[in-house]
Amino acid sequence: MENATYHVGYQVFTAANDMEDPHIHSGAEEYIFFMGADPMNIFDFDAEIEMFFGDDPEHLESRLITKPTVVRIPPNVWHCPILFRKMNKPVLFQAAYLSGTWGTIVQAKDSPQEAEDSRPFARTKTYNYMGDDVRRCKKDERKRCSICGDCFRKPEEYLKEE
Repeated sequence: MENATYHVGYQVFTAANDMEDPHIHSGAEEYIFFMGADPMNIFDFDAEIEMFFGDDPEHLESRLITKPTVVRIPPNVWHCPILFRKMNKPVLFQAAYLSGTWGTIVQAKDSPQEAEDSRPFARTKTYNYMGDDVRRCKKDERKRCSICGDCFRKPEEYLKEE
């Protein structure tokens, strides 16, 4: 929607699942909601969810969510993965990004390791931008994401260790 400053989506999780790589949003803050999936009683919550935060994607701190929660993530704060651990009741997950378009910055998986070299750029990492109409398919990186949902329904097919 032209000139919109709000981007939102939701998912309902019914079983243990891991989602998202560590990333930041540089343009706006994000709010992540965890609540019971019964719209008549969002406080009917019986799950354990672990979420990670920090200033460096390689050194994140864990927070455990055990009740309906809203998490505010300021711009440029590294966050994720989100690990849906114990799922005794379905959880409604909603991410609201306060920009008209969605976008994240992730550390490239093939970033060079920190060098012993002390020169200023010897320890430079590589970062990639992913956003609306840019996100790549988790099953086939050559294709754009079509939001088919397979990566959430069949995580074993794309979460193979490299």
